[in-house]
Amino acid sequence: MRQGARPLDVVLTDFRLDAGETGIQAIQAVRAGLGRAVPALIVSAEGRDSIRVLADPLGVPVLEKPVAEDRLRTALRTILAEDL
Repeated sequence: MRQGARPLDVVLTDFRLDAGETGIQAIQAVRAGLGRAVPALIVSAEGRDSIRVLADPLGVPVLEKPVAEDRLRTALRTILAEDL
């Protein structure tokens, strides 16, 4: 980590990213780069079940778009509390 940089608390990502990459790949890259299992959450407009097959082994919850603000806030609080 760069000097003065704040530690990463959570990864919040869509499932589909640019250049054919996925949020799963982004989470794996962040975790590998930091050497720890950073809490993460995926949001997607795609079918949740197909994404869960990939996300569950990583312990990453999936929310389906559109996500209400209170539901997103609750999900973030939950995954951050689990990391304590």
